[in-house]
Amino acid sequence: FMLGLMVKPQMLIMGPVMLFAFIKDIIKGDTQKELIILLRCIATVVVVAAVIIVPFSVKQTDVLWLPKLMFNTTTQYPYASINAYNFYALLGANWLDDTQNGIAGISYYTIGNAAIVLVSALTAYHIFKSKERQAIFSGGLFMIWGIFMFAHSMHERYLYPVIALAFMCYILFKDKRYLMLMGAGSAVLLVNSVMALNELHLMGFIPKVIIVSAASLLTFMLCAYITFTRAPMPEPEGKALPEGDVSEPPEPHKGMPAFIRIADRRGE
Repeated sequence: FMLGLMVKPQMLIMGPVMLFAFIKDIIKGDTQKELIILLRCIATVVVVAAVIIVPFSVKQTDVLWLPKLMFNTTTQYPYASINAYNFYALLGANWLDDTQNGIAGISYYTIGNAAIVLVSALTAYHIFKSKERQAIFSGGLFMIWGIFMFAHSMHERYLYPVIALAFMCYILFKDKRYLMLMGAGSAVLLVNSVMALNELHLMGFIPKVIIVSAASLLTFMLCAYITFTRAPMPEPEGKALPEGDVSEPPEPHKGMPAFIRIADRRGE
């Protein structure tokens, strides 16, 4: 996560997903052990960050150079949408200043921030409600797709991670609908990217932009439907649940955060 954050500050989009998973493990698992694992992860993050940042800090005179750099990077495009054919492009707001008023006289900037909070809350609900550790992947899929659709200042390329996450969800949950999502998301992303490369500043109510934006919204709605209606994975046949205290993970997984132990305690 820290490596990704150092390369691209927008990696913060995945921050809430990891935070929710850690909190869930601390609350529902062995609290003391999970806290120790969390502290180890934080220490690792600090070390990785130091190794990356220190060489670039030698000639810096401002101790806050990195936070300022990241802030400037995330705020250098003050538009409702930057060629991301999403909810705002559907409203004809592609390349419109995010301070302009949108729905009900509320600025796109305010609507976008409210959407980020709402999508994060729904993601937390999904992760905490699910009994499956793999819910971090389906939650991450919903989170990134939702942010792409409803947050302001989105680029078309921010949709790329959902393709990999949809495929991962298919592998984990054996639900073929995730293959449909991967295909639909790939098609929308391809068309969106081609249009953005050929015509950089499409503004207003342009039919082809509206069509692609509507398709993108419908695909996200399918993602949301699958995320919140998918049935839990069935119990493996021929394997009984382990007796006694099952709070300890299998030996090969010791020392790993609970939310990434893909093989659960009921079997592979």
